[in-house]
Amino acid sequence: MERIIPGELREEAYERIVAEIQMAADIQGNASMVGRTLTWRSETSEHQPRSLRLTVASRDGETRIQAEARLHRYAGELYGGVVGGAGMGIGLGVGLGVGLGALGSALFAAAFPVTLIGGLYVAMRQVMKSIGRKRRAELHGMVDRIARYVKRP
Repeated sequence: MERIIPGELREEAYERIVAEIQMAADIQGNASMVGRTLTWRSETSEHQPRSLRLTVASRDGETRIQAEARLHRYAGELYGGVVGGAGMGIGLGVGLGVGLGALGSALFAAAFPVTLIGGLYVAMRQVMKSIGRKRRAELHGMVDRIARYVKRP
């Protein structure tokens, strides 16, 4: 998301903005300043499933706020763990065990894992959409709070 606001930030606002970001973000990050541009980036690690980057640049009578959250790693862990791991394990185990073993049905043995994995995939898409909406609302709120620090002309 990006927002351009008429007006510029005062010097003392940058420190407050960093505090605002750190309170709003539920992940650790670092801030850096180059001229009148503040950049805050979440720390990257193998245990961090998402990343967040905010840039606030104030010059020429306007302030540009850019916020970006990436959920690719989170989605990979969610789909891989639930759909790939649990879905495949349970689907094949039940499908083969019950379908071929108990029922003697090759159709059940093939259809059960496909149906289970398909259902889990659809369910995880809904979970990711919900997470995406939540993160988008959080970013909007954070950008709105930062925008309050801009001194309007």
